[in-house]
Amino acid sequence: MKTRNSLKAIPFLALLFFGSPLWSQSHDVSLPTSTTVTMGNSDDHEAILTISLASGNSFIVEAGGSSTMIAGQEILLEEDFEVKAGGEFCAIIDAIPTTYIELKKELNASYEELQDDRYLNFTFDEYYTQEDSKQLDFEVFDEQRNTVSLGSFPLTLGDNRYILDASTLSTGYYTLKVNANKNKSYYLRFQKQ
Repeated sequence: MKTRNSLKAIPFLALLFFGSPLWSQSHDVSLPTSTTVTMGNSDDHEAILTISLASGNSFIVEAGGSSTMIAGQEILLEEDFEVKAGGEFCAIIDAIPTTYIELKKELNASYEELQDDRYLNFTFDEYYTQEDSKQLDFEVFDEQRNTVSLGSFPLTLGDNRYILDASTLSTGYYTLKVNANKNKSYYLRFQKQ
């Protein structure tokens, strides 16, 4: 199959689980180099918003090769995309949520539910300029206060929105702790079903 048009959406009914990192920050993924997926190999990509093939590069899936791409809004594959006879390609548009939860200054007894039992969406407003670092550090704890994940997000002045992929977590209750400006901490409790 050879295509010369952008791929916008393909309905897909099966539920797929990927072994992606617990907290994925890739809003957009651009495939920067030419890729050939050969027999027995797989090349999979996942993005919160868009996956695109950089101009002038090719993406070819040969016989016996496979590729799956999952994006929240669109998958853009231009003229140099090809799946040869016997190759497998699957494109999935998995719409991202639009509701974001505000972090709390203090822990309370309530737990937020994940969107589609996968995404935790939160917003953080940055009102101060940060001289040392422009990142938002976070830690996730389970019910026994064991650290499940550590990391950081890029931080800009104003409204910052984050989508956390919690699909690899076990069923249970968790606390997100965010260390922000002037050594203040903010919290959000959530439930994974």
